[in-house]
Amino acid sequence: MKKSKLAKMLGVGALLLSSALHAEFGKEDKLESIESMRDVFNILYAPKEWKKVYNNVYLDAIFDYDRLRVLLDPNLTLPLFQQEIQRSAQDIEDYHVGMHFTSTELAYLPFSVVVVNDQFFPRYFVSHVYVEDYPLSVGDELLSFDGKPIYWVINKLRREGGYQNRRQTDHRILAESILTVRQRSRGFEVPKGELMVEGIRQADGKIVSYELNW
Repeated sequence: MKKSKLAKMLGVGALLLSSALHAEFGKEDKLESIESMRDVFNILYAPKEWKKVYNNVYLDAIFDYDRLRVLLDPNLTLPLFQQEIQRSAQDIEDYHVGMHFTSTELAYLPFSVVVVNDQFFPRYFVSHVYVEDYPLSVGDELLSFDGKPIYWVINKLRREGGYQNRRQTDHRILAESILTVRQRSRGFEVPKGELMVEGIRQADGKIVSYELNW
């Protein structure tokens, strides 16, 4: 029996959010998820017509692209499919729109970052990290990350997460909330192993590096 739109709306959570719990999530499951999302947005997303006129954003075109992506790559893995869906959500260019997946997989470093005048400073240090074993302190500036310039890493996360709204705002969001905390539930790859935090400019001008583990 054909599903009603209401049934699809109620089922989209089960299709997308619990999909990470299943070893098999095939092509038909992915296509059904896309159509469920299309129905949700067509019925519930009030700015749909406004987006066409003022932002040149066409929701059907976004979901049609997702369908094409699935059809052209039958071996598309679930994590990559989730990244595609997250990018599609960001293509709507609305900070109130996003995707969240059911997954407990995450990796983090024992500090977060704050952006001030396009400079990156560590803050909020996890209490169980011993200060004498840790070179970062308030006022230090982070110049590079895993051997790459900070902005290179931010741009990679921007592409991975589909942040396509306002570049300056996106950079700040990614630096302050995602750079040192990677969650599969938000569609990001979860790193493992060692990470070299290089180019730490201390208050006295000295440049130091430190190796951490995700």
